[in-house]
Amino acid sequence: MARISVYNLDNNVTALDKVIGTDFTGSVTKNFVLSEIANLFSTGLISVGGQVGYKFVDVLGQKSFSGPSDNQAISTLTTIKVSSIDGAGHNIQNFIQEYNLKRIILFKNKDKDIYGVFDVTSVVEDVDNAGYYDIALAFMSGNGNLELEEYYSLALFSGDKDRHYTHNQVAASSSWEITHNLGKHPSVSIVDSGGNWVVGDIAYTNENTLIINFTAAFSGKAYLN
Repeated sequence: MARISVYNLDNNVTALDKVIGTDFTGSVTKNFVLSEIANLFSTGLISVGGQVGYKFVDVLGQKSFSGPSDNQAISTLTTIKVSSIDGAGHNIQNFIQEYNLKRIILFKNKDKDIYGVFDVTSVVEDVDNAGYYDIALAFMSGNGNLELEEYYSLALFSGDKDRHYTHNQVAASSSWEITHNLGKHPSVSIVDSGGNWVVGDIAYTNENTLIINFTAAFSGKAYLN
């Protein structure tokens, strides 16, 4: 083989270009098409920026997620079951828990316009199938349908940096109990039904619920940030 330095540089790289490499089965030198290398990356073999790759299947299996039906609209997803072994073969049973009460994005690797942004309301291991986790989802926005045997990625959504919640108190009450699932003790601003600012006593039950007590019953809204 000639020295690499004597080959011309190609500044017009296409998906059909080839590179030389060694096939691990028999250590045979072969040509590899760039488009096929890209397809290998799309399986989740290599993670980028905290993304976790999975294949969408209809039967439980490692390196995959299941639950929805083929061609199901992403906007209708309420839960998915994911393997603790991701597409790269890593055990991420602890990392999966980081999705709990966070905002995530699920997208098709070969077409990023097929995606869904969700709030995760719970992450629970399946008691009947160790190593598999049910992720409960609340749809926020997205586009398209899921397709069996295609590869998708999960990632924390960058728009999650400043989450907020608006509570609408329809029935007049002197005590408002609010479940916001923000995973923090948010600041609270309150207005009555007439748009007037109101002050109440706020008690944080935990990082996802709080109670506001007032001296009189009224309806209105609470803005949490």
